[in-house]
Order: sequence, then C-alpha cells, then structure tokens
Amino acid sequence: MRKINSLIILLILLNILTACSRDTTNPINVNIEPNPLFEDLEYFCSALGFAIHKFDDNWHLMMLEEENKTYLGWKLLAINNMDIDQVFNRAREIMSYDNEVWATRSFSNTINFRESLEYLGIIEKGGPILLEIEDDNGKKEILEINSMREEEMLSAKILSLEPRKLPKTAIRGIYSAMALNHDCYYIQYNSCQEAQTFP
Repeated sequence: MRKINSLIILLILLNILTACSRDTTNPINVNIEPNPLFEDLEYFCSALGFAIHKFDDNWHLMMLEEENKTYLGWKLLAINNMDIDQVFNRAREIMSYDNEVWATRSFSNTINFRESLEYLGIIEKGGPILLEIEDDNGKKEILEINSMREEEMLSAKILSLEPRKLPKTAIRGIYSAMALNHDCYYIQYNSCQEAQTFP
C-alpha cells in the first residue's frame, strides 16, 4: 500500500481552509498541527537552508548555510525565475494571517520547505531551487539551495545576520522591555513593531 505524504495533505487542507476563511465577513485564522491527526501517515519534509526577512521594501537573506555566508543580507529577487512578489502572493494560499504584517512574518517559514514550493508550482518536483539575488551595488547572482532532511538540517551550520544596533526596547522573547530606572522596569507584551500605525 502506498504511503501518503501528510505534508501535502496539510498543504491542501490549509489551501482549502484559508480560502474558505477569506470568503466570510469574519475571517478566521487557520492552524493545523500534524499530530495527532496525521500520526499514522508518513510525515516528512525537506527543509531549505535559508530564511528571509522584509525591510526597506525588499526581501533579504537573513539565514544561510555557512558555505553561502557571503550572500547574507543580499536581496532575494526571484525563486526559479518567479518574481518574489508573485511567490509571496502564491504563498498566501496556504498561510494563515489576518493582516499584512502577519503575512509578511509568516512568508519565510512557508517557503523554506521544498514540498511547499513544489505544491505552489514555484519549482518542479525534484528540480533545482535557484534563488536570484542582488547585492547593494546591483550585482546579481544565482544561488542554488539544497534541500535537507531533518537529520541533515540538525547538523547543518546555519548562519544568521543580526542587526548591528538594537533599540532599547528590542523584543526579548515574547515582549519588549527596558529598565526605566533603578526601581522601575518597563515591559510591553504584544507589540507590533513592523506596523507603524499600531501602538
């Protein structure tokens, strides 16, 4: 009997449920956990050794395998010749979000699995994953990303680009905080620093 790839089932369900949620006047957030619903199915995925973050109206490579560290901070323009904005719009089909900030924050975790990119028609099944990238001087290159199984991902050397200077109230776990004086410590939960219209 052929085993079912439960990740694909999850992606299909997310696609259906997020589409249904957007047809209502009261949108709902959709989350499906693989266990225990799919505990009897073969669950596997191939992670990709990169992560991105959006700032200055561009998507930037913020995490890469050590061998690709030269490209940390470069702009991501396209994946397999598909413009990154088009990739973002396709990824919305399987992302749960109720505002643009949430969608932007969820994007990287949605596309850094081979199966997600295959399901969304961004890459061919089993084909190469080619990132079109650009540095600050306009120099463009193509960076091929390998997919990794769980054990490979756990042993991979992944480097991340950290900001040089953090604000005093930088996020510490799930909250922002800073000492106001010797007797007073300021803590704010649920800050949304990306959306400037939010408090």
